[in-house]
Amino acid sequence: MLTKTPISELRERLHQFPELSENEEKTAGFIADFFSELSYKIHREVGFHGIVASKRYGSGKTIAFRAELDALPIDEESERAYKSQNEGVSHSCGHDGHMAILLDLALRFEKTEELTGEVVFIFQSAEENGQGAEQMIGREELVNLEIHRCFALHNIPGEPLGSVHYKTGSFACASVGVDLKVRGKSSHAAHPEFGINALSIASEGLQKIQKIQDQCPEGEFTLITPIAMKSGKRAFGTVPSDATLLVTMRAEKSEILEGMMDEVKAIVKGLEDQYKARLKLSFKEYFPATVNFDDEGLLKEICVENKSQYVEMDRPFRWSEDFGFFRKCFPILMFGLGSGESQPHLHAANFDFPNEIIENGSDIFYRLYNSYQ
Repeated sequence: MLTKTPISELRERLHQFPELSENEEKTAGFIADFFSELSYKIHREVGFHGIVASKRYGSGKTIAFRAELDALPIDEESERAYKSQNEGVSHSCGHDGHMAILLDLALRFEKTEELTGEVVFIFQSAEENGQGAEQMIGREELVNLEIHRCFALHNIPGEPLGSVHYKTGSFACASVGVDLKVRGKSSHAAHPEFGINALSIASEGLQKIQKIQDQCPEGEFTLITPIAMKSGKRAFGTVPSDATLLVTMRAEKSEILEGMMDEVKAIVKGLEDQYKARLKLSFKEYFPATVNFDDEGLLKEICVENKSQYVEMDRPFRWSEDFGFFRKCFPILMFGLGSGESQPHLHAANFDFPNEIIENGSDIFYRLYNSYQ
């Protein structure tokens, strides 16, 4: 039985068989089998392969916890016995550990006498591409549960094992990918005036987009990162007719990012009018900011109780998390859990979630649940 297997071993099994966003069928089946053994009510395929497992233990509020099912398209560089068996795919972000924490939490609830309230476990598909949470919003499997609060965590490499990192308000930045395709007109390189140089237009577009940061509110974090520019062939005599520009933009507040997106639209329209070229703009992988409700010091109190190091953040994390989408449905709170000062960074090929902090995360979630009953 899965529920009789040590949690560390379950985590390592999940680590061995990672699946990419929107393809987590076997991982979801593993999770569903675990909760079936605990007699939970289980809904499957809630937003791609998402799982919603719930159980009422008594009168009280409905509290939810969320983890991610998906892995990354990264070849794992490791000699571990439980190394990824799926070529080109690995749990390099620690989602296997996040899932294991919720499995451990479920077992804690089963061992608690006279537990009250209803617990909901949300195992979300497709976090890495920003699609999964949005697909779950509005689904009756969640709406009908009337969730009072929803909690999540993310492991934080480079920070002490088990340390807790929290910020009221914006906890993780909003971000979006800018995909700009330029269609110009080829000509002989000796007569560029007869053509429309797509590469030049894309280059100018990049320069203008990067200057958007200068117009953003002072004191608010924003970042614009060029990702790729593709144009032309190895043909020195020809002006390129096509170009593609990829840029990532991020900001600590969703409304600031949306303003930046409007600026990009205006830039693209201006380039079209100036050069009489055809430009196609699309925004990819939009993540809203993850905005925490004010816990009024509760998480800090819990850390004092269980002797965890507590760190009050003064800036949100630069990375993005689609957990922020759930804020449309119910109040959310995410905190960071230190995964080791010498731990490789997130998305590194040799990253491995430390089993040592599974109990830390589970214990904090358990105390949060009881505090809201």
